[in-house]
Amino acid sequence: TMFLCEEIRAPTLSNVPVGETPARFDVTYFMDGEDNENEISQITGRVRNAADLPDGGVVIAGEKGIVVSGICAKKFENVLVTHAAIMSRRIFVSTFFHRLFEMESEIDSIQLMIATHIGKPSGLAEIRRRVMVACKQASLLDALLTQVKTSSHSLPDISEEDARTHANDPSFEILLETLETKDYREELVVRLKDLESLLKCARLGLDSLRENTDVISEVQMFKLQESLQSNTRNLESLFRANESSANSLQLMQLIIGGSLAFSVMDRLVGNWNLLDASWGRDVFDAFIDPPALWLIISLLFFALIVLTLQYALKRMLEKASADINLRYSLHVKISILALRRFLKRHELYSEEADTD
Repeated sequence: TMFLCEEIRAPTLSNVPVGETPARFDVTYFMDGEDNENEISQITGRVRNAADLPDGGVVIAGEKGIVVSGICAKKFENVLVTHAAIMSRRIFVSTFFHRLFEMESEIDSIQLMIATHIGKPSGLAEIRRRVMVACKQASLLDALLTQVKTSSHSLPDISEEDARTHANDPSFEILLETLETKDYREELVVRLKDLESLLKCARLGLDSLRENTDVISEVQMFKLQESLQSNTRNLESLFRANESSANSLQLMQLIIGGSLAFSVMDRLVGNWNLLDASWGRDVFDAFIDPPALWLIISLLFFALIVLTLQYALKRMLEKASADINLRYSLHVKISILALRRFLKRHELYSEEADTD
């Protein structure tokens, strides 16, 4: 038996009418609590009611079927068919209840997964898959319930004609009292209303699960965005440090170039000495002979070089930080000739094109 796309062992209903038999037994023979009752239970399930009929037959009603013997099996055939129709619907509704309770258990299990999803990156996909399966089952149950409710408006019942025809027949009264057809019919109508309420609650639970999964997705996206922002800040700090190092290396290149130029001039001129020139001796006598004067001049010159290098490095950093790169995607018509003239008038440092 297939139910909701799954193979299950569905309960069945057994209706066994038996005509007249050569040997007649009363109900106590079948309900002996031993072998005979066990054989009857194999057909009807757990026996609910049993009674002797005035014509010499018996009626045994169980959860999964009925057994009627004697001439009443043919005489009250319409009543037995009505009872079988109601009991078959009752079995279907009972199976529907079981399936609905299974779905409620699945919803609780998904809710537990949502509560413990932290630290499991792949948990959200599994949660969404299980919610989708539960929603599919809920849709199928809803469609089945709609069909059952439609058929409930025309539930079979003991016809008035049969009631008038057999009004004075004691077998008819005993049969109705034993089968409890009217009670089962009223119970079936009430259980259908309960099914509608339970299915509505299950749908509300599924809607709540979908909202929770959306919240989880938003939280994960927020955490991902925070992580990206943190990584971006780290990369920006790294780029600034690299830029500062590059500027320092550029200044070092200039200093090394100047030192190399002086070294080349020294090699070309030879062992040149300031004291060999007449003006050099005058400078020596004026600035070097006085005590500590040349030291002060050297310190001032050192401070001037340091301040100059710092100023040059600061200007380089300000120039680099003042650069702003903006990228626009404009879906508008342009003139290719005007674009080419514009590009010719400007110096391009980099170029990137994306066409479709």
